[in-house]
Amino acid sequence: MKLNICIWDSINLGIDKIKNYLNMDNVNIVAEVNNTESDRYVEIQQMGTVPNVDYYLVFEWNCHSKVKRVVELLKLNTDKVLYYDLSAPRTTLYALYENVDSYCIFQKSVTRYFDVFNQSLTNKYLTCTVEGVSYIGDIHDATIMLSMYVSGENWAGDTMRQFFRLAQKFYSVECGKEGIFCDIGANIGTTCIYFKKKLDPNVKILAFEPSKENFKMLKMNMLLNDIGDSEATLVPMGVSDVHSQYQISYVSYNPGGTSLHEADDEGVENASTVEAIPFDDYVEENNIDISRIKYIWVDTEGFEGAFLNGAKKTLSQLDVPVIMEFTPKLLCQNDAEGKFMDAVEALYASYIIMEDETETIHPVSELREYFGNDSEIQFDIFMLKGEKHH
Repeated sequence: MKLNICIWDSINLGIDKIKNYLNMDNVNIVAEVNNTESDRYVEIQQMGTVPNVDYYLVFEWNCHSKVKRVVELLKLNTDKVLYYDLSAPRTTLYALYENVDSYCIFQKSVTRYFDVFNQSLTNKYLTCTVEGVSYIGDIHDATIMLSMYVSGENWAGDTMRQFFRLAQKFYSVECGKEGIFCDIGANIGTTCIYFKKKLDPNVKILAFEPSKENFKMLKMNMLLNDIGDSEATLVPMGVSDVHSQYQISYVSYNPGGTSLHEADDEGVENASTVEAIPFDDYVEENNIDISRIKYIWVDTEGFEGAFLNGAKKTLSQLDVPVIMEFTPKLLCQNDAEGKFMDAVEALYASYIIMEDETETIHPVSELREYFGNDSEIQFDIFMLKGEKHH
């Protein structure tokens, strides 16, 4: 027998999307409530009068207290109200979790989400295997590890495949040729490991990761995927424009968002001290043949400008594919927008926004237009030297 579900879509997620969450073989939607299209659905006030409802399923986004007040005013049986809060699941989904597996209300991907939720009550780490690649990560990582565990897909896999294709298209990169994949801000290795295992097995990895917790898991993930010391060099340092000490705070719910701060930054909580080195210095001190560098992937949470300035000598001599995360707000918070733009304009002529399906080529000067506002803009940029065309 199917469970009768009354849905309150308090954030206008849309019934089609909601159905993607549900196991429609086991549920029957007897009523739908939508905040803005009440003429098409049951009025919110009538939720309590809908007969034979097994559960009221509420979809919300950071508005739990507001929704809870409405539920109390309607005098609904709170034992039947299941909250699906898309912004704060760990604090509001206990009742929902208790019913997921026993009644099979949700699709498999959602039940996997709640499996992580349940594990987080007792475990420190989460493991998953996606596309044949295995990882261990922080159980509280609500971004990368949660996404991979639930979706079964590697984090940023589409971006890596596009980067690999653009590298061949604009830089004539030969897949069969050995070279170095430089991962600047490697986190737990979801980029460099996937790239080597799935896209270009001929690369050797050079990965920089300053966070002690992330670095520990980065080393473990190399072992899990049979990547030995001869194939990967892991550096427990950050990359900057000066060889110095910095502060770093580990963020368990988003370890990939962990970033460096100036050593005297008093606003950093629970900070530890780490070392950072200019890329040029590391290359020189370790006698790296820069002609072997094949790809460069940069994700340093607002320290991209510092990386570029500390890698000017090397980058000016190289014509290799480079991808960087571009987050104007983080660059501004680090007072690094000028440093970033000066370095970018000195090294590159144009860029492609990876999220743009048209792959339009833009002059690097256009990046300046993204500064000076408080928007949460973030995208990846593929850098182009000289006159490169389609």
